[in-house]
This record gives sequence, C-alpha cells and structure tokens, in this order.
Amino acid sequence: MTVASAPLPVALRVGGRVVLGFHVYEYDGLTFGAAALIIGPPSSYVHLGVRRRLFDLVDDVCHSVFGASLPALVSLEVGLLSKIDEKVLGGKLDDGREAVTTMAVRGELRKLPFSPNHSVEAVKCAGETEWRRGDKLCWYSLSLLRPWFDAPLERTDSNRRVSDHFKNMSHNAHHAQNRLGKPAGKASGQNRPGWHAWALMGYRLLPEGAIDRAGTSIPEQGLSEVAQRERLPWDSSGGGLDGVSDGRRPSEEVSACFLAPLDAGTTAAIARRNAAARAANAAARAAVGASAANFSRHVNGRPGDVLWLLSATGPRLVLSLGKTSWGGGSEKGGLMLKTLPTTEGGSADGGLPYLLRPEELTPDECAPINHVVPFARLLDMEWCRPAPSGGIGGGAGPLGSSPP
Repeated sequence: MTVASAPLPVALRVGGRVVLGFHVYEYDGLTFGAAALIIGPPSSYVHLGVRRRLFDLVDDVCHSVFGASLPALVSLEVGLLSKIDEKVLGGKLDDGREAVTTMAVRGELRKLPFSPNHSVEAVKCAGETEWRRGDKLCWYSLSLLRPWFDAPLERTDSNRRVSDHFKNMSHNAHHAQNRLGKPAGKASGQNRPGWHAWALMGYRLLPEGAIDRAGTSIPEQGLSEVAQRERLPWDSSGGGLDGVSDGRRPSEEVSACFLAPLDAGTTAAIARRNAAARAANAAARAAVGASAANFSRHVNGRPGDVLWLLSATGPRLVLSLGKTSWGGGSEKGGLMLKTLPTTEGGSADGGLPYLLRPEELTPDECAPINHVVPFARLLDMEWCRPAPSGGIGGGAGPLGSSPP
C-alpha cells in the first residue's frame, strides 16, 4: 500500500514534461473518486478546477487536448521526491494470486500490476510547484503504487479492502466507458493530425526523432518500432509520419504552443470561474429542475470576432481574421489572429479612428481554434481589471496551494 496525504497530485507527461496535472481528492485502496484538473494547456481550460470522478475527468480532458483518450491508470504518474525500493513493487496477494488488475487498452487486454507489499510509510509527492519548475523527480505509475490511502492502516485492513474491491468487481466499473478501441487520434468527430496521437502516448516528436514520456531521446530509426508497439500513425514502407494521410511532423513552435500549460495566474483565475459556474448550474437545476447554461467552449472564429488568446505567458486580446489550418490538422482547425493594441483617451474632437476591416489586415500569428475564448465570456476575469500588487489574481500562488 502507499500512503499520501490528500489531495494526491498526479500528472500526464509528454516528452518528459508535465502537460496535464490533477489533484485527486478521494482515493481508497484501488478506488479513485473526485479529482480536478490543476494544470493544462489552453485547450483544456473548460475543465480547470471542476471536480469530477477521476476516470471520467481524464477521459474528457484527453479528448479536449489530444482528440482521443487514454485510461487514467495507464496514462497518469506520480512524481516522488525520493526513490522506492523496487523489491516492494508488484508482488502477490496473501492468497498467492498475482497482484494485477486487467483492462482493455487500445483493443488489447493489458495487465496493470499493483503493490500490496509496499511500505505503509507516507511518501512525499511533488506537485504543481515542482512540475512547473521542471524539477527532476522519481516517477512511478499511479497504477503500480496502488493501493492508495490517505492515512496509515494495518496491513490486514489494507488486504481486506483490496479483497472487497475484487469481490465487488469495482475495478471493472469504468471499462464500459473506455473509448480506445480505435487507434489513437481517430476518435469520432475529430480530425486531428497524427502527431497528436503520439503526444497522447507521451511522445514529443522532433524534426528528427522524439522524446518519450520519461524524457529519453529516441533516434529517428527507432520510431517505426515505437509506432508498431503503441499502434501509432506511421508509414512502415518508409514514409514515416509524413506518409500517412493525417501526418506532417510539427515544428518546435507548433509543438510548444500545443503542449505548454497555461501560466499559474491564468489557470487559477479560470479554475475559480469554472467552479463558480458549475455551482451556479447546480443551484439552477435544484431550483427549477432544469440545467443552466454551461461554460461552453464553442468558438466560431468569424472574421471580426474579438477573442482572448490563452497561452503559457498569459491571455492576450486578438482579432480573428478567419479560419485556417494549424499544425497539420483540418482546414478550419486554426485561426488567423491580429493582436489588438490598447490606447488611452481619444481624439481632440471626440471622433473615433477609422477601423480597418478584417480583410484589410495582415495576421500576426495563427493559433489552434481551441486556444481562444470569446471576449465577452471572460470579460469579468482578473486580467480585465487593473492588476493589484502581485499581478493577476492579487499574487495568487499555484492552484495547488488551495482546493478549488
């Protein structure tokens, strides 16, 4: 068993860096309950700070970011400040059975070992601060360190809870919702470039080679073997990723834009808004028996729309000049954007300056359509008001410093 105080910080890494970070607030043995997303790239913003069941949350967040999902017990890891003796990892139950649960992953039955013999001594988990700094940590699969408890207990009690778990078949409860029968990147309704599927599985593709989840470099000649093992898009006849219909390898700039998490201040601000909106919806449903409007992520991106562009360096106000392709995806997967300047005062006679039409402007940049938010939707956020001392959110620390 593994003991860690709540909330338990868990993460999904791509290329050795944390891209998605979660707090798990409820866990008992092999069971995981409420969790919230605390770190993510712009495309995950609607999920920040909203508590949901861990398995459902990870599934939906991965679909928002990558266009497909990977089960939480396969994708999530825990970063510890010190190593664990490998002799206590894995093992067998008291009745001699192998300590594993099974799960259908990508159309294959996979065994996920856990560690009933691990020490009851509490482990020290790294969290948001260490993730953002890029500290060197000892990473372990969330699945491998099961059963998880938030307080020490006797070995007999731990074994009893694990036995009850299997008697109730609780480990099969979420299998029906596993949507990975298809190859990664082929979720229904999605038109994602092939390299998104590689990112979902932890690989950051480079102009030559790749970096895996653990941060290890993989040479170009080794990618074909990885693609075959992980069932990833790849032309084995020699075309590589460029040889498949949704191929094209991303540039360093595109890859960084896609994977870089939002800054801490913006993350905290959006998380507070999301949590408040969810509470308001729940109150509306209780009062009138109907659902209030959700915090929708739909963006049309018509020429002339004023938008917030979310990024790792903070939000910026931009003007949409129309849709375009981005990162090798569909022709409408990105937006041409013009940065909006800010001015003070007006002309001496009170007249307004001439405003150019969108077609008269030249875009400054292109960005994924799921990285922008309509201007009016976030008009009441902290960054729209004069910043207090300490910056956005009054110097608010990382989201992990207090529950949403």
